[in-house]
Amino acid sequence: MISFRYHLVSIIAVFLAVALGIVIGTTALNGPITTDLRNQVNTLKNDRTNLAQQVKSLQGQVNNADAFADTFGSSVVAGTLSKQSVLVVTMPGASSTTRDGVLHEITAAGGKIAGNIALTPNYIDQRRSSDIISLVTTDQPNGLTLPLTNDPAALGAALLSYVLLGKGNATDLTQVVSAFAQLHMLSVESNVVPSTNVVIVGTGT
Repeated sequence: MISFRYHLVSIIAVFLAVALGIVIGTTALNGPITTDLRNQVNTLKNDRTNLAQQVKSLQGQVNNADAFADTFGSSVVAGTLSKQSVLVVTMPGASSTTRDGVLHEITAAGGKIAGNIALTPNYIDQRRSSDIISLVTTDQPNGLTLPLTNDPAALGAALLSYVLLGKGNATDLTQVVSAFAQLHMLSVESNVVPSTNVVIVGTGT
């Protein structure tokens, strides 16, 4: 007859065998897993170091380009815009430093600033699309042909470019610019007169 002690010893033996198997399995796998993780960490560290070096190199190139432009920019462009007017339109997100640099170079080239307009984030806000469409499709300047698109930004650009280039009636430019300004979609930094030369200042992205 099998005693209770025999059953107890058998159960304990089974648990010991299971525990021993887990320990042996973990020990056997621990080496390869640890080595693989260590290799992955080292690879990521190397990638980070390489990327940091690339960023430093690119920043150095940008700084060199800025230094060259500051030193020789005015001399290079001198006289290239003599007796010409230039409109400057700044896109949303473009820095004031970039815009001021462009204005400086235009002046250095002998050009006259015909106007300095800055589009606001409202102009590209999808929630304001209906406002642009309503403006563009109401009281259009004579001769304006809108592009076949439903894109409000493109429609607004078509209207603005038409009057900024001096097309339509003499009063159209003031009316259109004022209408966009009332919608808080652009701000006028200086008096605007039509010009066939327009510079767009963007974010570079």
